[in-house]
Amino acid sequence: NDKISIVHIENLINDKNYIKLDHSLTKSDINPKDRQNYKSCIKLISDDVLNLLYDNVDTKGTFVYLTLLKMIVKAYIDKSTNIGERIVSAWCVVFVCRLWWTWLEKTSTRNPSKNSQTTGDRKNKINKYFTNRTK
Repeated sequence: NDKISIVHIENLINDKNYIKLDHSLTKSDINPKDRQNYKSCIKLISDDVLNLLYDNVDTKGTFVYLTLLKMIVKAYIDKSTNIGERIVSAWCVVFVCRLWWTWLEKTSTRNPSKNSQTTGDRKNKINKYFTNRTK
């Protein structure tokens, strides 16, 4: 039941037990209208944020999602990453995403609705939870 949600990040920002120095985040970092803000992306995948999410209850989905994002940055953007680390990071992201896709396919067929779903309906339901799937 570990979901991926921006609410987990909002809770970190609003939690009185943490100060900004604990996570370096501001409300503008999670503004859904500013999705191409690379600086905010880097703040979201910082070790501090990931450690706080890892330690919280029911935030494992968001933790895994942001860890995958961090590995994508490491594999394709970070210039200091050597070729071996790039390959490992890229492979891990592909592996986890394929595993996630397979899990979504299997769980969606296990819970059929009262009306039988067509293959297209099932794929649309899965695509709702999976960001980018190439055919």
